[in-house]
Formats: sequence, C-alpha cells, structure tokens
Amino acid sequence: MYNQCSCYRSICWKDQLEKYLSSLLKNQKSLNVHGLVEAMRRKPDVWETVFKCGMGFYITADEFLDQLEVQYSPIHMQKEMEVDTFKFFCDVVEKLELGTQ
Repeated sequence: MYNQCSCYRSICWKDQLEKYLSSLLKNQKSLNVHGLVEAMRRKPDVWETVFKCGMGFYITADEFLDQLEVQYSPIHMQKEMEVDTFKFFCDVVEKLELGTQ
C-alpha cells in the first residue's frame, strides 16, 4: 500500500510541477553558482521565511541579508554584474519587508 501511495504522490507532483520544472532547474543552477543553495542548506530556518507561503518575516530584511555570505567571481566584468544582481536582490528583499512590491 505504501508504494502505491508513493507512486500516486509522485504522479501528482509530476503533474503539478512539470510545466515549471525547466524554470526551477535553471533557478537552482543560478542559485548554485552564487552559493545560495548551500546557504539554504546551512540555515534553512532563515530561508524558510522567504520560500514558505503564508510565513511573514520573523527577522528583518537587514538581519536576513546579513546572513548571506556573498562570493563574487574573480573576473571583473562578471563581478560587476553579480554585484548589480545582488543589489537588486537586496532591494527586493527590503521592499518585501515594507510591503511595497
């Protein structure tokens, strides 16, 4: 019986996620490049507030952003783009805290 339930659950998950799978995998790859997946694994309680529906921030945006350990590429051009992306990410997190998205 357990294997049947597990099989049905897998089919349901596949049905629900299949159209998003490509985007999710691309996001995971991008998050891996910047070390965010590892940060999420090390401190899941911090990241849970970002990804779990219905959870408000229990920490401030500044406290959340202070937990990040950003590592930029050694190549200057890439580093500039990564810094810009990180600044944008910080702005989004702060706007989410203020409710002004």
